[in-house]
Amino acid sequence: MNTANRIENQTFENVVVNFDGYRYYRCTFNHCQLIFTGMAPIDMRECNVRSDCAWTFAGPAQATLSFLTALWSNPASRPLVEAIFQSIRNGKPPQPPSELPRDVPTGPVN
Repeated sequence: MNTANRIENQTFENVVVNFDGYRYYRCTFNHCQLIFTGMAPIDMRECNVRSDCAWTFAGPAQATLSFLTALWSNPASRPLVEAIFQSIRNGKPPQPPSELPRDVPTGPVN
């Protein structure tokens, strides 16, 4: 990630903040609208996000949340969603495989 996108020791108040492609270090967010689309990596370290901030997820980030919600609605899939959340709680979010198997269908299966 470009160091030009690094923001340090800033306070944001009553503004809309786009997180995609930025690195926030030791920043404070007060009464902000925080947006993440999943179009570019982000980094947040030692930041203070007050509870009066509102998160908005759009694009691929929203699609991922919708997918997890759909999985959760099926009791058979709930353990998978719980395992994903537990790995996040442990500080180790799931990693993609180094490569996908060649025989995996790429579209709807009839």
